[in-house]
Amino acid sequence: MTRFYTSAALAAAIGLCGAAAASADELIRTQVSAPGSTMFVVSTHLASVLKERHGYNVEVATGFPGVRSQVNIAMGEADMGLYAPPLAKFLQEGYAMYASLENHAELADNLRVLSTYSGDMFTLGTYDDSIRTVEDLEGKRVFLGPQGAALVRINAGLIEAATGLVANDDYELVHVDWAGSPALLQDGSVDVLFQLCAVGCATWTELSTARKVTFVGYTQEMTESEAFQAQMDSPGRLMREIAPGTWGDNQTNEEPVLVVGEFTGLVVSKEMSDDLAYNITAAFWDTLPDLQAVAPFANEYELETATFGAVYDMHPGAMRYLTEQGVGQ
Repeated sequence: MTRFYTSAALAAAIGLCGAAAASADELIRTQVSAPGSTMFVVSTHLASVLKERHGYNVEVATGFPGVRSQVNIAMGEADMGLYAPPLAKFLQEGYAMYASLENHAELADNLRVLSTYSGDMFTLGTYDDSIRTVEDLEGKRVFLGPQGAALVRINAGLIEAATGLVANDDYELVHVDWAGSPALLQDGSVDVLFQLCAVGCATWTELSTARKVTFVGYTQEMTESEAFQAQMDSPGRLMREIAPGTWGDNQTNEEPVLVVGEFTGLVVSKEMSDDLAYNITAAFWDTLPDLQAVAPFANEYELETATFGAVYDMHPGAMRYLTEQGVGQ
């Protein structure tokens, strides 16, 4: 686990060691998966804004995937993290990685959503330009996520629904942690690499710098099947397109690539005060142009869809701000 303090929050964090400590409602403990992730960029942006606006100190700790961070938030061990609709449903229902949690429903009831926004795309990429659709995964070595990760189950379900291909029967799954996964494609350990990625994300930018990358997608016919539609019947899930040239001249796709996308957002405890939830929500949306200036993926964020895909209840403080903006009425 690593903790980062950024921008204006850096000086405040250093000050915690010698100056008067912040009160509980002034220190916002945020957990994210890794530096460079979408949630990391959003969190570090908020750290600066919230310090400037309200004097809050935002502690951004990495090494916490969403599966873990939402439980930590529900237990009061963190204040804010990534909201992901599938994880919310899994926790509510005690499904998959939460099957052994007897108090899963109680934990889920402790969580509230501040806002949702257009999240990352489920990108599959390869250096083999003969692999164009998920049907071409047959007989290939594929990384869909670390061992036991929720995204492995989700991706395998989507692929099977679209093509009938079964993971580890019709194609081989290869597992490493997220940080080490890009190297699998670079050294030829896998034929196809999955990354949860926003437009312009560093992973595909780096992987396409010296070699040509082909993105692998779904056909329209695949997406219209009953089985695939059942997989898509999940809050916040929708189809997206990777446009030609999204990752530069070394992207070989000459036509848009149809992929799955999912809304994500910010999740907090229901114990967070209404004023704090209001201030975080306002800081996020009021300074969106500043975030967009440094993060191209934020150009797809729209205030009008700030409640789309919410499985947990919206936090009352967040809804106060959104209602003032004419959202959710």
